[in-house]
Amino acid sequence: MITIEIENVDEIVEKQKGWFVANVVGAVVDLTPKVEDVVIEKLRESFAEQGIRATITKK
Repeated sequence: MITIEIENVDEIVEKQKGWFVANVVGAVVDLTPKVEDVVIEKLRESFAEQGIRATITKK
């Protein structure tokens, strides 16, 4: 089993969505699940390109 913990969610949100979302909306809404969803999708795409079959789940 491989576990990936994203430690810089705030930095990712700020970089991708800008200061407003990271500092204003981020204070109201936890964007961690969205960042995790994007990372999982990118992993799936990358694995598929390499012919790797894997089950990727989020706890």
